[in-house]
Amino acid sequence: IGRRVSLFEKMIFTKQLAVMVKAGLPLTDSLEIQATQTTNNFFGQILRNVKTSISSGESLAKALEKQNVFGDVYVAMVGAGEKSGQLDKVLARLGTSLEQEHELIGKIKGALYYPIFIFVVLIAVVTFVLIFVIPQLRKIFDEAGVALPFLTRMLLGISGFVTNYFWLLIILGIVLFLGLRLSLRMPSVTHAWDLIQLKLPVFGKFYQKVYLERFARTLASLIAAGIPILDVISTTAAVVTNTIYQKELKVVRQAVEKGQPISQAMREQRHFPIVI
Repeated sequence: IGRRVSLFEKMIFTKQLAVMVKAGLPLTDSLEIQATQTTNNFFGQILRNVKTSISSGESLAKALEKQNVFGDVYVAMVGAGEKSGQLDKVLARLGTSLEQEHELIGKIKGALYYPIFIFVVLIAVVTFVLIFVIPQLRKIFDEAGVALPFLTRMLLGISGFVTNYFWLLIILGIVLFLGLRLSLRMPSVTHAWDLIQLKLPVFGKFYQKVYLERFARTLASLIAAGIPILDVISTTAAVVTNTIYQKELKVVRQAVEKGQPISQAMREQRHFPIVI
């Protein structure tokens, strides 16, 4: 806790660094100013480490890469900016890209808040009914002494189980959650889950649009920075965290390396729409 750098913090840092570099401030002074201003002590120490590396003669891209906080796209674009002598412009473009990423994540969270809220309320209501309401009805049924339909008896049984073994259900839920998290580290399970994401009704199209937006924006930023197309495809594949798209982009890279146009190579894949 506390040893992380948020996307928002990286966005603000990048935008401010772009302004400082454009104004002619030395990188070491710019980094020290940013390290002093940030309220995240962990991030401040990272920036001071970057400053120390630059003072030792390393490039900004290499110094950033050593910190394992800035992603491959970030480091690649900074490196391209240093080589082309347009670091301030590349940083400004990178700041805009991070801002768009931040807005996208905000929109995704906003779109998911309502269904998650409804789901939580539904679970709470069902749990309340099973634990508090149905046991009262059981007393009435027992006093009536009548034969109950199968569905009613099943509902009473579920209510009794939930009431008596509520603690067991909580433990089981935690175990299933942790088991799912651990299993997703296995490549085969991750691949299957990523495929299920793209095939889900309603949400499948939503996930596809999120991945394609991230792919297109990253691709545009890297090309604008002057990075070779083969490196662009490889770096973009790392940003698109879905293994299905990563596999298809690997095929696209191989096709482009053989001289095939990138549009044709992408058209031959299953999960890129024709408009791309």
